[in-house]
Amino acid sequence: MSCYDGARYVVNFQKFSCSCRKWDLTGIPCNHAMSAICSQVLDPEDFVNPCYSVQTFKRVYQYEIMPVNGPKLWAQTGNIPPLPPNFGRKEGRPSRARRMEPDEIPNKQRGSIKRGQKKPIKLKRQSYTVKCHYCGGWKSTSYTTNPKSRS
Repeated sequence: MSCYDGARYVVNFQKFSCSCRKWDLTGIPCNHAMSAICSQVLDPEDFVNPCYSVQTFKRVYQYEIMPVNGPKLWAQTGNIPPLPPNFGRKEGRPSRARRMEPDEIPNKQRGSIKRGQKKPIKLKRQSYTVKCHYCGGWKSTSYTTNPKSRS
């Protein structure tokens, strides 16, 4: 069977299989198998796995599911009942460092300089002066004037 994109798939009606393997895995004919079935003017329902039939569904669910007594009526054992897992916060100060992937290089090794290499350029934080709109003076960006403290 040829597709619109030029790919070719082999459909086998006797084995109920296609080379794309979708029909093999699901039991329902893939679009390649459906186009081959329709080109042969065959009934598509004959090529679906019998596990999807109504008769199989009725045979599987023919027995009643009997209700189970509640936990109050269960037989008591001498064992300690299991406790639910603790998903709360862990004790102590939380860690700030993120967990690294196994293939990730730690920061200490990442920035190491080998012989003959130049040091990487570090950019420094720039501070510039701005005019304060409260007091009208020129201030550095490292601090601000609070109008409440001006009183």
